[in-house]
Parts: sequence; C-alpha cells; structure tokens
Amino acid sequence: IGSQFVGSGAGSVLAFASYLGTSSALDHVLEPQQANCAGLITAASVNFWMQRQVFAPGAAFGVIFRRYCVAEAAIVLSQHGLFLSLLPFKRRCAEWWGVEEESPSVLAFLRTASQASVFVLLSFPLRRYWVFRGFPASSAGVAGSAT
Repeated sequence: IGSQFVGSGAGSVLAFASYLGTSSALDHVLEPQQANCAGLITAASVNFWMQRQVFAPGAAFGVIFRRYCVAEAAIVLSQHGLFLSLLPFKRRCAEWWGVEEESPSVLAFLRTASQASVFVLLSFPLRRYWVFRGFPASSAGVAGSAT
C-alpha cells in the first residue's frame, strides 16, 4: 500500500500541476469558479492515465474507465465544493500573506488546500479500494519509476 500511496500521490501531483496551470491561466478570462471547473476536467483526464499506471497497468480500459468516471465525479464535486466553500476566505488569506486579494497566489493556495484534503480523505481510498479493486497492482509506482 505504501508504494501505491506514493505512486498515486506522484500521479496526483502531475494531475494537480495540469489543474493549477489550466485554472490559473483561465483565471484571466473566466470567473474563478469556471476556471476551477476547467482545471478539474483537465486534471481528471491526466489523472486517469496516471492512476491506471499505479493500480492496474494491464487491466482492460472499459471496466476501469466506468468505475473511474463514477469515482472521479464524486472526487471532482468534492474538490470543487471545497474550493467554493474556501472562496470566502480569500480576503483573510491575502491579509495574512500581505498580498492583494486578487493575487494569483491566493487562489492557488485555496486550490491546493482543497486538492490535498480531498486526496487524503477521498481520492486515494476510493481509487485503492473501489476503482482498481480486483486488478493486479503495480509495485513499481508511476510508469515503472521508483518514486
């Protein structure tokens, strides 16, 4: 379970980078809520491939994909809901850091907090014990790396 947690975490970090990059880029043209949704969709796509490499690299696509979609819907809704519930704290975070409320770092922090919380409490357990249950696990981590 340890190597899967590390591999899943590494995959989630890559997916998170795609999420944060997409949503941050779109913050300039969309409302934060809309940019967040676009980032979550991008991350979910990246994350499917990464998590499959950790938990079931040789498993049939269709079976895993159906479970993954159901799980990812719960995960994405939880992440977005938590992000929305943290938005009222933008001003407090900005004051604490001594930056403008509209600073990109404030939204990045709120997104990071929501993602990290949901990974530990929902994403990893749901993928480990339901989405990829019954498939031979990879002991090597993401795409054969020793992370």
